[in-house]
Amino acid sequence: MKFFLAFLKIREKRVEKKRKEIEMKLRKEISKAVVKRYKKSSKKEKGKILDEFTKITGYNRSYGGLLLNNSG
Repeated sequence: MKFFLAFLKIREKRVEKKRKEIEMKLRKEISKAVVKRYKKSSKKEKGKILDEFTKITGYNRSYGGLLLNNSG
């Protein structure tokens, strides 16, 4: 029984790691798509785009703004 529980914990960790990798790849793809629109926008529009971006990715505003300003 202990062996089975240990096996389940190991498997759960692997699945969680894979899920995080997929999330990170998805976040990077979203960032690439948003950067183009962000760079062309006015300051007022950038605030709205940043709000959307942070809501989707889960990043905080400071980090999201840093990524969008320094990407591309």
